[in-house]
Amino acid sequence: MKKIKRALVVYDEGPTRVLCEEALKGAGCRPEIAEDGREALERLRGSVFDLVISGLSMAGPGAAEGTELYQQVVEEYPYLRDRFLFIAPPEEDRQGALHEDCACITTPFHIKELLARVTVLTARPYTRVLVAEDDLTIRELLREVLSSAGYGVGLAGDGAEALEMLAESEYELILSDFRMPRMDGAELYLKMAREFPGMEKRVLFMTGMLTDRSLSFFEEHGCGYILKPFPALELLTITNNFLEREKNKEPAEWKGVEGRKERRHGLEADCRVCEKGLPPRMSMKTVTQDISRTGIKLRYGGRPLVPGSPVIVHIHDLYPQRDAKVVWSKGLTGADSLVGLGFAEPVPLPADMDREPERLIVNGRAATRGAFS
Repeated sequence: MKKIKRALVVYDEGPTRVLCEEALKGAGCRPEIAEDGREALERLRGSVFDLVISGLSMAGPGAAEGTELYQQVVEEYPYLRDRFLFIAPPEEDRQGALHEDCACITTPFHIKELLARVTVLTARPYTRVLVAEDDLTIRELLREVLSSAGYGVGLAGDGAEALEMLAESEYELILSDFRMPRMDGAELYLKMAREFPGMEKRVLFMTGMLTDRSLSFFEEHGCGYILKPFPALELLTITNNFLEREKNKEPAEWKGVEGRKERRHGLEADCRVCEKGLPPRMSMKTVTQDISRTGIKLRYGGRPLVPGSPVIVHIHDLYPQRDAKVVWSKGLTGADSLVGLGFAEPVPLPADMDREPERLIVNGRAATRGAFS
């Protein structure tokens, strides 16, 4: 199912806003407008956006400076930290208002430039969770807990509303109460199985009491469930375990690095990877894990990359810049991730890699090398 990307534009009326809307539509996003920071925060509550575009300053009652809005947004919705784009005047006119890590496009700009930035930012991966819960207090509490853990959280008051949201967006996890008005969890599950085959396997139920009906349904369909009330830590642990199980399913294109047919060699070296379309200063520092003529495995601090994304790789003292693409990527325990890259063209390996395992020194670091089984 194709996911509709949503972008929130927080900008005064005028040609710049029109240009933003045109660029967003060109990138396959649905633009939604907020006149000021207050309206932006209201729109973000209970909805999942793939991108926020904001000016540095806004006019009108209740308006906040763009930097103030940014701080509020990333504090409440951490997943938007690297999906927030400022439209700002030239650097000499900003008076140091922007931190160097903030994504920014300088006025005046061409629509193609904005389109390129939007495409890169909206391609960055994150995890969506849909919460279907009729109790407003519990629903808001779940939003706060899951959002603080870095998930994009959508809120639905019952199964019918959840089904409408699933028709527009894809979610990696659906956290649903079993007893709800209009459409309960059981009906939601069965309709999902008919309308969005496979999506029902992503449902985790919540219930305050196990009844014969609910227990029979869970057993018949092999559904996971959690009993209310539950501690926030327990919810996050179960959610993380559920999502990790999905992540660890090996990609079809390259069935895990351990499944690569060609000979791989252990290699530990400093390396930088930059997504195409981003400036070099935004490249990531990584450490190689193993390498072959056609691919390489890297470990780095950050979120998983999008499979299929084009990147540029530079292994210090070994290779200059090489074009590659992301074949697979998955998160590890903590903040680190692994990524498997396929080179655009086969690379020559150092001659000593073809001998029996010794010690390979790359940019001052000793690295055990040799074929992995």
